Amino acid sequence: KLAAEFKAIFKDMVKAKFRIKSSSTCAYVWKNIIGTGTVSQHSYGLAIDVNWDDNPCFYNTNVDVTNGYGTNKFSVTQKVINIWKAHGFYWGGDWTGKKDTMHFSYTEKPG
Repeated sequence: KLAAEFKAIFKDMVKAKFRIKSSSTCAYVWKNIIGTGTVSQHSYGLAIDVNWDDNPCFYNTNVDVTNGYGTNKFSVTQKVINIWKAHGFYWGGDWTGKKDTMHFSYTEKPG
């Protein structure tokens, strides 16, 4: 059901000249959230991790990722975050617990 949104988001990211590494980007995979018995939103095709080599998950909640993370061409920026949010997705960097800078999901539940 989200295929059209995903396509539109990726078109918007191309327009913004954001580079995607296909080798470190993934949406659908049946799994539990790490360290839990809870099924991940990835299992339902509701979440995607973008360029995970360049956009880490921080378990230290003192890390400031307000405007994205990193400075290389594969790092999520505020511009990329805004694209996803404009299409109704949530960003894992906004969570109050861990900060998952690679993660975008259609639900606000962690990933």
